[in-house]
Amino acid sequence: LPPWKVLASREEEVEGTRKARREVSGCILIRGRSHSGNSRIKEVRKTMVDYQVIGAVDLTLRDLLWSEMQSDTTITNILASELQITMEPPFNLVKDTELENSALSLYLYRVDSEGSWKNVPPQRAEAPQPLALNLFYLMTPLTNSADNDHTLLGKALQIFHQHPILSGSSLKGVLMGTDLHLKVTPVIVSQEELQNLWSAFQRPYRLSISYQVTGAFID
Repeated sequence: LPPWKVLASREEEVEGTRKARREVSGCILIRGRSHSGNSRIKEVRKTMVDYQVIGAVDLTLRDLLWSEMQSDTTITNILASELQITMEPPFNLVKDTELENSALSLYLYRVDSEGSWKNVPPQRAEAPQPLALNLFYLMTPLTNSADNDHTLLGKALQIFHQHPILSGSSLKGVLMGTDLHLKVTPVIVSQEELQNLWSAFQRPYRLSISYQVTGAFID
């Protein structure tokens, strides 16, 4: 073969090997820039960006809460099982003003996309960048007494304060085994916004707090 054909063949072989290695490693490569302005490569595992990721975040949060609550008898006198930590909206759990059972509602009421990923050009036209999510949860203790509401909310606040980053074995569902790091932070929501939210629920206002979870992706 002419030398130029041999060289082209070798280049195709090397590129094919590199592509195979990327596929085996389960990673997609995203080029960005560091604070110093130098080019860098970020790796995001494909297993992080499954479309079931929102449900997996739900499972992760609920598992964290119950794992920290189940050994606390003060809390288990209010919530008897993990099933009482629910992702159902609070208006489904309160009929008029009466409660059938105590519960801790962790309701996903808002989803935004993370703007920082939108400006990153795709490496290939057929492979768009992962969609980074901001998930907003409304956490509401639902019991038949203010004391129990305050106790339950205080415990949940303590848990999220002590575990602001969730990774490794803390991750559940399709997030298990990934390098994902979820960040859980409280969000300041004005009293007016909360009142408007509960007005939309068509239920009397209940003590609530909002949390934002970042670090989740959908491909």
